[in-house]
Amino acid sequence: MSKLTPKQVNSIKRKLGILLCRQGEDFLKSAFHIKPVVFDSRDVMNFLRDITGLPAGTISLSDRKYYLTDWETFKQIIEVDWTESYKYCSDFFDCDNSSFLFASRMGMMFKLNSASVCYGMLNYSDKSFGHAFNLIITHNNIGGLEARIFEPMTDEWCLIEKEKPSMIGYKEYKILWIIMF
Repeated sequence: MSKLTPKQVNSIKRKLGILLCRQGEDFLKSAFHIKPVVFDSRDVMNFLRDITGLPAGTISLSDRKYYLTDWETFKQIIEVDWTESYKYCSDFFDCDNSSFLFASRMGMMFKLNSASVCYGMLNYSDKSFGHAFNLIITHNNIGGLEARIFEPMTDEWCLIEKEKPSMIGYKEYKILWIIMF
């Protein structure tokens, strides 16, 4: 019997890793029976402009249609998402990386393009600094839209209310720019 070379072992690891990742995603997808409600980009843009007060030039919508679910379903998805489990690493896996990962995973795995990435300011303890985070749009039972700030590194969130500060604990999240893709 011949011994496997390190190159052969690495090849097996890569193939098995890909297989496990894809199978795991398939298991997660099949555990949810999401029936999204479709909204036109004009409706989403008008909603975002109204709720945030941002001008249209600071809101980028890449798609013509947006596929939304209700907040209760989105909370269940957040429970199985593991973005917050990645170790923070300045410049390589920090706030922008986790925000884009979360939004991309929602589209890729659950066919929901309703988790956007926001760049803005995080204010707390008399300090202010740039930060990236997510904004999740959901539909409610009466056909309207709701938006929440979501912190993908901690799974914390807050409802966005027009003309009120968006607070998660003692931290204020101020949106300066939104991209939905």
